[in-house]
Amino acid sequence: MTIDGYCTRYGVLVETRLHAIHDCPYAIGIWKCLVPRHDWSSCFSYSLEDWVKMNLLKSYKFMGKWLIGFGMIISRSEIFQMEIRALYDGLIVAWQEGFVQIKVESDNIILIDVVSNEYAVDNNLSKVRLIHTMLARSWQVRLHVPREQNNVAYCIAKMLIGYLNVKCYLVEPP
Repeated sequence: MTIDGYCTRYGVLVETRLHAIHDCPYAIGIWKCLVPRHDWSSCFSYSLEDWVKMNLLKSYKFMGKWLIGFGMIISRSEIFQMEIRALYDGLIVAWQEGFVQIKVESDNIILIDVVSNEYAVDNNLSKVRLIHTMLARSWQVRLHVPREQNNVAYCIAKMLIGYLNVKCYLVEPP
């Protein structure tokens, strides 16, 4: 991206992040070097929002094939705080980037329940209160726990019972 916001290669008046990584013909040429030819039609037909969500929030390749996953129990008291922090940081980034419609998917039904209900107002965790404040801003945030993600997380957690600080790599989905 340029300092003055003008794309000198292709003459676009406003060079946005979206243009720089997705719409610019130069960027498309780079993506075509990275993405296998047989995936071009489906890869470039999705909007950037769908593409980012599919690749950041799922443990699957573009066409649904399992890549790899891992689970690790750090301590019984820290997991919830880490997930709260991740949710809060993600909302901050989304707000700063100017997104106005966000779909948050989590495998933690308790987290989603705490931040989407009135528990957040009375909760003594400051991050939960901050998340509640973020959710009240002028945007649409949908919180969702997909059943299949909740089941996978449950299976992974069940496999790790009794193994503190042991990372278990999963080559096949549970």
